[in-house]
Amino acid sequence: MRTGERALALSNEANFWKGVLAMLYGQAGLRDEALELIDGLSERMTAEYVSPLMLAWGYFGLGDEEKFFEWLAQAVAEQSPYLFALHQDPLYDPVRSHPRFAELVSRVGSGIVNRYSPSD
Repeated sequence: MRTGERALALSNEANFWKGVLAMLYGQAGLRDEALELIDGLSERMTAEYVSPLMLAWGYFGLGDEEKFFEWLAQAVAEQSPYLFALHQDPLYDPVRSHPRFAELVSRVGSGIVNRYSPSD
């Protein structure tokens, strides 16, 4: 967790690292700390772009499946570039067999991979 906290500090509070740290806090049982970061990300959404996936990660760490899938669906709908490895990232192994996850992965398709992959 110290590494995540250090990354957040060095990144000047980057949204990506806030999402990662919220997930780590949630997984460590630090619910209040995770929710504080999630609330901060939600607030930032009113002023700047924040990928919904960052909030999904926070809820994933907290074990809140419903909110995780809600935010993941929003990330899929907007084709968040962070989804390029959704189908194979071991992070998602705990929910890989869930029908909602399989449906969202199928919606990602190759559009994101093609959109963010270097061209030949």
